[in-house]
Amino acid sequence: MAGKKEEESEDGSNENISVKGVSKEVFKRAKELARVTGKTMGEVTTEAYKTILGTFEATVAVSKQFFEGAREGSETQFISGFKNLEITGSDIEEIGSKVVFRNIDNLTVDDIDDEKFRDHVTRIIQVGTLRVSNKVKRSTIIPRCHYVDRIEQI
Repeated sequence: MAGKKEEESEDGSNENISVKGVSKEVFKRAKELARVTGKTMGEVTTEAYKTILGTFEATVAVSKQFFEGAREGSETQFISGFKNLEITGSDIEEIGSKVVFRNIDNLTVDDIDDEKFRDHVTRIIQVGTLRVSNKVKRSTIIPRCHYVDRIEQI
């Protein structure tokens, strides 16, 4: 069975695409999720794709860090599932390991400098709005971001 969703093309317009091989059960569950949440099928499937891609990328990053950590004795702490999270550089430092932020609607990282951010924040995945101290360079922030809708410096 083919499920359809809209995809934004390179020129900014939406176009219909088909996805073959989607099971009827999965399609029915996605359709029900769209109905319950008031979203379109395109929005639901786009979020599903973002989630699976973000999870895959995080898994690759964790695997890489695991092997690096095994040599260095460090581990990565995942912080996820918040609607709103405000955290300071001191908070991040107290965690005592590298940090990955994921699946957070609004994330504010304040009172942190570029070096501390670089040393402690590994990835930021699927965050709606990311607000970061203006002491952190955009060139430090951007490579760590995956599926971040908006970046603001405060």
